[in-house]
Amino acid sequence: MRESKYAPYKEKILSGEVSLSELAKIIGVSPEAVRMARIKLQNPDKYRYANRKWRIRNSRKENAYNRAYRAKSKKQAENFGEEWTDPQDLLVLTSPLKGLELAKEIGRTLDAIYIRRHRLKSDGIKPEDLIP
Repeated sequence: MRESKYAPYKEKILSGEVSLSELAKIIGVSPEAVRMARIKLQNPDKYRYANRKWRIRNSRKENAYNRAYRAKSKKQAENFGEEWTDPQDLLVLTSPLKGLELAKEIGRTLDAIYIRRHRLKSDGIKPEDLIP
């Protein structure tokens, strides 16, 4: 799992020596983000609860953002409806590219990539199985 961007500042965040706004400027985030990082570092269960509450209150906003993000890939999906090839499957399983970049490269939508990756993994297909 990836290390948090707040990890290098953990001691400063928890100690309270530096104000939230000053830390936010140093890290490059909002003071609210630093406040939530403090809550997460002090009490992970309380953070999960606060995060869950935010997602419930803002579900429409989050869903609209996600729909708009995924819609970007629909314009470039020239392979829509075509059979998946082994090289495409291999890219879906092993590519270091981010979602939209990979979608553009293989001509599929972002949702199609997510679904294909899930199906390949749930069927137990490994990258080694796809290499001729």
